[in-house]
Amino acid sequence: MLVEAALVTPLLLLLVFGLFEMGMLFRDYLGVTASVKDGARAASIAANDPQADWHILQAVKRTSQAIPDGGVKKIVVFNASLAPNASGPSTACLAGTAHECNVYTPADWDTYDSDKFECDGGVDPNWCGKDRSSSFSDPSPALIGVYIEVEHAYITGMFGDSITLEEIAIFKIEPTDR
Repeated sequence: MLVEAALVTPLLLLLVFGLFEMGMLFRDYLGVTASVKDGARAASIAANDPQADWHILQAVKRTSQAIPDGGVKKIVVFNASLAPNASGPSTACLAGTAHECNVYTPADWDTYDSDKFECDGGVDPNWCGKDRSSSFSDPSPALIGVYIEVEHAYITGMFGDSITLEEIAIFKIEPTDR
């Protein structure tokens, strides 16, 4: 009996801790997915508002409460109309060197002065909110995307230290010419 317990206990612990780790990873994945979709919805609605990015970051902040502190690493608002096959932001965009996107960190969403997010307000976006628009008469709709990068830290270390979760949501910019 003791020998059987010695053989089964490590397998049982591996299974329990594995389920725990996967449950926590799934929780973070759901938080990332919900955050990026809420951010993209806010982007679609705020479109050409000069403070659109501030609204997007606030939507992401509200929804990402389930993600552990320090998990969110990067939020990118990008012109999805320029992305090939609407696949996501370019490499230059993710690096913060492209003009069709804006890259933010969680420190930026704690800037409660929304005026800083206007094109000449201080955050210095590459792609100004006031330059985004869609029209009812335009046959090809303008698309806006939000990309979020989150680092999920494993608790037990069974699967390593951490894994990076990335999610993209692309929405049509709501027409503003009525």
